[in-house]
Amino acid sequence: MDKHTTYKWWKEAVGYQIYPKTFYDANHDGHGDIQGIIEKLPYFQALGIDFLWICPFFDSPLDDNGYDVRDYYKVHENFGSMQDIKTLITTAKKYNIRIIVDLILNHTSDEHTWFMDVKNNPDSKYRDYYIIQKANQKMPPNNWGSFFGGSAWEKLNDDEYYLKIFSKKMPDLNWANEELRSALYQIALWWLDLGVDGFRIDAIAHIAKDTTYKNSTLENETMFVSDWSKFSNLPQVHTYIREFHEEVLAPNDAFAVGEVGGDPSIEDVLKYCAFDRKELDVTFTFDHMWCNNIDTATSLTDLKTNVQELKEKLEYWQISLIKKAWYPLYWNNHDFNRVVSNYGSQKYPQQSAKALATLMYGMWGTMFIYQGEEIGMENYPFTSIDQFEDVQAKGQYAATPASQKEAFLKKLIMTSRDNMRTAMQWDDTVNAGFSAVKTDILVHPKYKEINVQQQMQDPNSVWQYYKKIIKLKKSNTTFIYGDIVFKDVIDEQVIQYERFNDTNCYLIVVNLGEHDCVIEIPKVISIVLTNTSVTAISETTLTLAAYDSYILKIK
Repeated sequence: MDKHTTYKWWKEAVGYQIYPKTFYDANHDGHGDIQGIIEKLPYFQALGIDFLWICPFFDSPLDDNGYDVRDYYKVHENFGSMQDIKTLITTAKKYNIRIIVDLILNHTSDEHTWFMDVKNNPDSKYRDYYIIQKANQKMPPNNWGSFFGGSAWEKLNDDEYYLKIFSKKMPDLNWANEELRSALYQIALWWLDLGVDGFRIDAIAHIAKDTTYKNSTLENETMFVSDWSKFSNLPQVHTYIREFHEEVLAPNDAFAVGEVGGDPSIEDVLKYCAFDRKELDVTFTFDHMWCNNIDTATSLTDLKTNVQELKEKLEYWQISLIKKAWYPLYWNNHDFNRVVSNYGSQKYPQQSAKALATLMYGMWGTMFIYQGEEIGMENYPFTSIDQFEDVQAKGQYAATPASQKEAFLKKLIMTSRDNMRTAMQWDDTVNAGFSAVKTDILVHPKYKEINVQQQMQDPNSVWQYYKKIIKLKKSNTTFIYGDIVFKDVIDEQVIQYERFNDTNCYLIVVNLGEHDCVIEIPKVISIVLTNTSVTAISETTLTLAAYDSYILKIK
């Protein structure tokens, strides 16, 4: 049996990621909430969305915007109540929309009852739920660095440290403890019983650690080394995930998406989600996210997309995984910056947003759209470190030497996760329609020209283009299960590939540059989708203006 074409609902579905804090404020307290998601269910239906991935809404100190969970069985009061979640699940089903929740299993908050007991009781039964090592008073157990800057260790008491590869408010869990694993599985089962259809599992690649706890030997300019190999994609991860699959996922036919950082290879990813592995269904990797000169650029105007590098990355994953595993198609999530700012054009923002959508979503895999992407939202114009809220941004800035802070701030403005966490731009009223009251959520100053209401009424908008490509994706199985082959093009700013099966063949052509170009093409039967009103197709050539894109039927 061809497992690539074996039906699973999530293969043919379109997902939409919600960051609830900044999505929509229904109860007028200045913060987004679950009721706000419920109110917008007709919006998702109009766009063509089949499932919602909702970022954390659990009870939390909100040190890392909810990824530091204090109570997995309780909703944070800013977002509403457990009854609101139940209402969301049942109401969404009426719109044929499924709910996927973000599940954080690598760490808890330091205010979780387990860790609170560890801090207050030397004989706590939960000590082995976490990773605690002895060290002297002045230095942590080793030189491992944290993703958020500084040491990966934090003092627990005079001679002990706990591991925290993210924030000090997020102590890592010890998956080697069977009792801990059982407790986590019960949490997941509880949410499945409530009616969710699956999980996006945060930081799943990091749940196993190098238990020798030896120093990293990598060279580093600072005391603590950014050596992700110490806690990323280690073999024991797969033993744990297979057990999770057997105990939780398989009995409930639950959809499981894993976040796999730590620079995984194709071989690494196939261990997580190959069709025969019985671990995860899909994994997010980040190989295609920085194919530009981000390391040397000092502002967004300096950013230049390396189109051929981007093509090579996309081709590598598409060709390597087809028939072996399923693939997530995405440009944005809550941990990066806006794709229009990263790969698009400040001169042609709407045209480039449509071109990028064509490039990504014409490929095979499940679509994941991040809130605001469908209207071409852009990076926020930060000017000061005081405007940033993200704990990662603040931690890395604090760890940066004073002489380098100015340069680091310029980089942060381009890359910070806070770019993804501004208010959703619903209309041109106060706060972009996100909230009717004063809010501390940042609102992009361009909200009057970039908003949902305006774009739903404009037949040529980014929103309308997303709706068209979603409809095409869902109505034509060639774009779901069809093969793919990337074509070489003389012009380096153009990416071209074909999607095909036994009966149909489509040519996707995208110009990611600002100058016109002419490319050779086969005979065209019809134009299926384009982002330009001025087409220039001859028998053998296609003329592309800046950021033009086409989906052409050629068989």
